[in-house]
Amino acid sequence: MVCRRPILLLECVMALFIMGVVVQLLFVGYRHGSIALRKARQEKEAVLTNERLLLRLKQIFDQATSCRERELGGFVIEYTGGTDVDPRFRLSLEGQLYVDKKELMLITRGEEGETRLEVLHDKVSAIALSFFDVHEGCFVEKFPKSRPPMVKVTVNQNTVLPIFL
Repeated sequence: MVCRRPILLLECVMALFIMGVVVQLLFVGYRHGSIALRKARQEKEAVLTNERLLLRLKQIFDQATSCRERELGGFVIEYTGGTDVDPRFRLSLEGQLYVDKKELMLITRGEEGETRLEVLHDKVSAIALSFFDVHEGCFVEKFPKSRPPMVKVTVNQNTVLPIFL
């Protein structure tokens, strides 16, 4: 017959201690992983928001005939709507691009007076546009007489988004 000795209290405490350390390491790893995942999602959302903004502004400036700065801030852009889902917004349009309550807004007016409001970007405090003038060979603040090949959009004084037309 084999003699079994009982488990000592010290062995039991040591096993619980080791299990506690392992569980603590798992929770710390899970916490750091969830923080990293949250940051990655926020960065992804910021990149996607900028890409959506670039896409929409490219659609507008591809068809733009003029752009001037408003007295109250923002810009007035005249363009054609192209292939819009709504047939009322396919002809000559006037859009106002401005910042309101930390959101970049675009109000589009059709020829018959109908309007459409779009929120292009959130968390915006300022926007600036500059256009590449091929005759001067540099960026200018006013829309040039000939169609510019590039528009530089500056959001919040630190994010520069180039639009190639």
